[in-house]
Amino acid sequence: MGASIKNLLFKLISLSFTVVIFIGSAYADEKSDLDPGKIFKTNCATCHTIGKGVVVGPDLKDFHTRQTLDWTLSWVKSSSTVIRSGDDYAVALFDEYNRVEMPDQNLSEEEITAVYNFIKEESAKVVEAPVAVVAAGDDGSAMMYLTIIALVLLVVLFVLNNVATTLNNLINEKQGNEVDARGEVQRMFASLAANKTVVTIVIIGVLLFGMNKGIQALSNLGIQHGYAPEQPINFPHDKHAGDMKIDCKYCHSGAEKSKTAGIPSANVCMNCHNVIKKDSPEIQKLYNYVENNIPIQWVKVHNLPDHVYFNHSQHVNIGGIECEHCHGKVEEMKVVRKDKAITMGFCIDCHRETAVKFEENNYYHEAAFADLHEQLKNGEIDMVTVNDIGGTECQKCHY
Repeated sequence: MGASIKNLLFKLISLSFTVVIFIGSAYADEKSDLDPGKIFKTNCATCHTIGKGVVVGPDLKDFHTRQTLDWTLSWVKSSSTVIRSGDDYAVALFDEYNRVEMPDQNLSEEEITAVYNFIKEESAKVVEAPVAVVAAGDDGSAMMYLTIIALVLLVVLFVLNNVATTLNNLINEKQGNEVDARGEVQRMFASLAANKTVVTIVIIGVLLFGMNKGIQALSNLGIQHGYAPEQPINFPHDKHAGDMKIDCKYCHSGAEKSKTAGIPSANVCMNCHNVIKKDSPEIQKLYNYVENNIPIQWVKVHNLPDHVYFNHSQHVNIGGIECEHCHGKVEEMKVVRKDKAITMGFCIDCHRETAVKFEENNYYHEAAFADLHEQLKNGEIDMVTVNDIGGTECQKCHY
């Protein structure tokens, strides 16, 4: 009877303790994504300090005075790309620190921005008094409560195990049986290890936790959300597409009639800059390329995998999709960046939700899509999506 009660208590307390531990782990994992101090400690502190001198890489104190946020977004995402673009600061940094490239960091634009601001705030504190890099922001009260609960459960588990063992030893001693002479901690862990329910819960929990982390890591491979490389010539899209309202397709003329949107040749730039801002240092770079017949080595921002088929004309001309839908508000960007994580999920969601310009469109003539045209006329359906015409079939995009 005593042994069965002891096992039941162990199962209940151990289960509660395990649940609290995993809730705490999940909470800590969630907070780490939002806490710039913790992100810095995890991703940056191995090589950098803020006001404590050089470790592997440069001291980041007052880094915000040396580089802009846009530059930092590009650098953190892919330092090698920035270096290869010929950026003076990047090349000098590369040479100064033994020509070792900083590893690409799998961080979102929001996370990089938060860390950039965190470094700025911590740099101001260093002037007053050197401080250690600590997690900022949340007061951690929820995590503190979870820790307290876990500790209380652990103490209760320890006490109950000790009481049960003491009672069993008294009974065994009275009956002339062998007494358990192991230490209290050893007895407790032995009891937990012998409890199949606890062992099963721990194994399943560890497997689920590992699978979740693995899936997250794999799902982010090759995704460069926020990527904004330095270009050989500073081309401010906010001035051209924003202030001057130049249509995207004036420069990227292939978007309406071919698979690729295309990058304009220097001659397209010269249509205006033969007479406009001729003395600008950036325009002088343009003249140098033209006079020496050298192609401008623009750094590609949006680059789909080779196994993905995407036709710009199909979307822009036939589908009537605005450039902004995939590329974001380019007219507001000083440096073009990858505004959206263009993943398979992004495309599939669009194909399922976006209405096709179906009626009065010669591409979708009635002979091929008679049933859908009839359903639209009869009011059976409100719209036709790409999904309705086979746009989510694998072979449509993968070949």
